[in-house]
This record gives sequence, structure tokens and C-alpha cells, in this order.
Amino acid sequence: MKLPINDIDYIESEGNYLMIHKDQNVYKIRSTIKQVMEEIPQLDFVQTHRAFVVNKKKIKKFSHKELVVNGDIIPISKSFLTQLKQDLFKTNGIE
Repeated sequence: MKLPINDIDYIESEGNYLMIHKDQNVYKIRSTIKQVMEEIPQLDFVQTHRAFVVNKKKIKKFSHKELVVNGDIIPISKSFLTQLKQDLFKTNGIE
């Protein structure tokens, strides 16, 4: 099944599988976060945690510990926080 990149809300890693969340649907593929980050456009997606990659356009709320995408709470690791802030400010035209 092919899924348009822009339709993806976020990707969650579970062991050797990735759970691709789109609206209320979840698609399971065998891959790693590292492999997926090499294939998806970095302008649209950002890694927030070792196990989560989020579509920047789908973020509804943001704090220093978590963000909300389609009603789901996504954790933010300290190691990804600085890069996430920079990416979000660039996406929204804030310098």
C-alpha cells in the first residue's frame, strides 16, 4: 500500500517495526527510524525522540516535554529539543 508522505501524522518505532499513524489509522512496516529519516523529506518531518518522527505540519500544541499531533501526545527528548525548536521556528517563519 502506498501512502502519501504529507498524509502521515507521525511515525512511532516499536522494536523492528514502525507504526505509521495517519488520522485514526495505523500502518505497520518493518524498518528503522534511521532508514525512514534517510527517505522522508527533512523539511516536513522532525525527530522528537529516539522512537518518534513527526510531520511538522500536523503539530497542534508544543511544550518542552511533549507535543500534540492529531490528539496523540508525542514525547520530546532533551537531546532533540534544540533541533526541534529550530525546525519549528523555521517552518513557521520565525527567526
